[in-house]
Amino acid sequence: MSFTAAPLNSAGDRTQGLEFATQELYQLSYLPSPITFVLKTALHYECVYDQPKVVTILIKMNSDVNICDDDKSTALIKAVQFQVEECAMILLQSDADPNVMDASGNTALHYAVYSKNTCTAANLLRHKAMIEAKNKDSLTPLLLALKENNQQMAEFLVDVGASIHVTDHHGRTSLMLAAGHKSKGTVRLLLQKGVDVCSKDGSGRTALSYVVNCSDNLKEIAVAYEEKQREMFQNKYPAEVLAGKTSEEEQARLDVCEVNKLKGKNRYGQ
Repeated sequence: MSFTAAPLNSAGDRTQGLEFATQELYQLSYLPSPITFVLKTALHYECVYDQPKVVTILIKMNSDVNICDDDKSTALIKAVQFQVEECAMILLQSDADPNVMDASGNTALHYAVYSKNTCTAANLLRHKAMIEAKNKDSLTPLLLALKENNQQMAEFLVDVGASIHVTDHHGRTSLMLAAGHKSKGTVRLLLQKGVDVCSKDGSGRTALSYVVNCSDNLKEIAVAYEEKQREMFQNKYPAEVLAGKTSEEEQARLDVCEVNKLKGKNRYGQ
């Protein structure tokens, strides 16, 4: 048995075509329910092509808002990827799950970061998107924003409570990722929030090693590093011990010397 369909040139045509095809196949017992097969990818398609009215109709026809395509992407993920905010909001209001992960482990919030859309990110968070979800590279939305040098998104996520202490699969912290870019404001914000300047990545490098051609970042991180080393040493030893030399004190002195050496290299371009 074959079907002949006229070209679908508008949203209205597509809607009528979907309704007709669904009912025909259901009556012929090709479908276990009126929408299970035909609408499996229609919702994705209409989100990509920014058709909120059709999306609404498909949802009213009981289309599964959380069904995934071959890339394990939901319609919500597609709507966020293509920055179709109205469709994304319709899906969220219809209980679409914002925490489904696609084949790369990315959630809709990760794609809001990629698209630099703080409004969509805020909507996702209001609908219980997990702010600490990690993709296959162990990147949370905040770490991804820092890696992509998206300062506005990074600062937004920090302000709404994203953890600044998480690390990716290389052991890199938020400060390390921010230090490699000329993102002075983000570095300062992370330092103000209490990020650990002494943390080391999987290769034993601190945030100081990530600073590239940004004297402001180097200065701020170096000062914070010195203060942290001094605080750690003073907390470890009583005042009477500090009067004499200890191996730990000498190590702290060497650490400060290393920081000063980095400052000198940055100043003279060596």
